[in-house]
Amino acid sequence: MAAPPWLAHALRAGRAHADLGSPVLDQAALAQLITSGAYDHHLRRMRRRYRARRDALVHALDQWLPAARVRGISAGVHLLLELPPGCQEADAAAAAAARGIAVDQVAPMRATPRGPPALVLGYTRLPEHHLTDAGQLLAHAVQAAEAPGRDRQRVRRHSAP
Repeated sequence: MAAPPWLAHALRAGRAHADLGSPVLDQAALAQLITSGAYDHHLRRMRRRYRARRDALVHALDQWLPAARVRGISAGVHLLLELPPGCQEADAAAAAAARGIAVDQVAPMRATPRGPPALVLGYTRLPEHHLTDAGQLLAHAVQAAEAPGRDRQRVRRHSAP
């Protein structure tokens, strides 16, 4: 934190009482990464990697779950998937979990109770080919949640390019 001189001493004293300070070794390592340029290199590399993973998941969702809509900007480590009409967040999240896919419901994160049902999907931990498979599994989960007990043949079959 950058603070004016008249406030710096009070902030240091308050911080020392709150948590005994920051870990010196961690701060020294981060300072070295920043100074050497390695941190900037790492950020550029990870941005490319995360963008490729996001693109793979978005492509899979477009292919296997065309009635759902991806929202938000093309950055970060999560995306928002608006569910098709008639699909409830809790049902979709439960169906996804039953298939081994972890998602978060949006409703608990909303400031107001209004908004379309949606899920938050993280994509940073899986390589692109696994995200393609996860998109298909999620499509099966969402379609099972749309109409429990109904035939699941609505998932489009993958066709070779």
